[in-house]
Order: sequence, then C-alpha cells, then structure tokens
Amino acid sequence: MKLFDSHCHLDDEKFNEDRYELIQNILSSNVKNFITAGYSLDSSKKALEIANKYPQIYTTCGISPNDINEKVENIR
Repeated sequence: MKLFDSHCHLDDEKFNEDRYELIQNILSSNVKNFITAGYSLDSSKKALEIANKYPQIYTTCGISPNDINEKVENIR
C-alpha cells in the first residue's frame, strides 16, 4: 500500500538540522508523496522551496489565523 501524507510542516525551523534525512526516511517508508503546508508568508516560501527540490513533495501556501497581524486584519 502506498500512502499520501496530506499535511506536514517540513518547513518548520525545528527540521533545519535534519530535514534532508527526515525526507529520505519518509520516502523510504510507505509514504510516497506528501504535502508540506505553509502557515505564514515565510513558511509558505520555504515550503515551496522544499517542494521544488523533490518531485514527491507538494505544497500548500497559506496564513494561519495565529500569524495574521493587526495590519492585515485592518485591511478588511
């Protein structure tokens, strides 16, 4: 059985030291594709950068409500 992980955060800074090894471990398991989800402008850019390096990784870009500052809220 091949698995598709629909939500992870490989862009998170806690993976800066071992991101490559983590990705290799995931790909060597039954997880064949996955989505790394951006949650802020910076993390979305990093998620896109990661996805561009690996054909098995997709990305979604977004801004979590926790990461929206007052200036953005006042634009509405």
